[in-house]
Amino acid sequence: MEKLQILDTDRIDMLFGGDLSMVQEIYSIASDDFPVTADRLFEALTANDLEAAAGFAHTLKGSISNVGGERASRIADKIQQAAMQQDLSACTTLYPVFRTEMESFLSTLKSYSGLED
Repeated sequence: MEKLQILDTDRIDMLFGGDLSMVQEIYSIASDDFPVTADRLFEALTANDLEAAAGFAHTLKGSISNVGGERASRIADKIQQAAMQQDLSACTTLYPVFRTEMESFLSTLKSYSGLED
């Protein structure tokens, strides 16, 4: 079984060629957008709107994957699949795991970019 990384730094380096200012910009966008979309995912789950939840999970899966967030993206994919199968219980079980992984990803990306608290 493959071990997924919180942040695939090889992907970040490939995308941005070591330009930390670009990584900082990506962090700024991600830290603004990802939590808002995650909140919308939670609201959809709370409303038992699994179609909307699948859409938000899909958006998070792709967005986070594109910037190297392997583990958070994988959990978002699991939520999307569960939502598509109308499995609210699995979605609500996975959501807090996703949220933790997303926060870990954002924190790791911030550190990697050289930004300080």
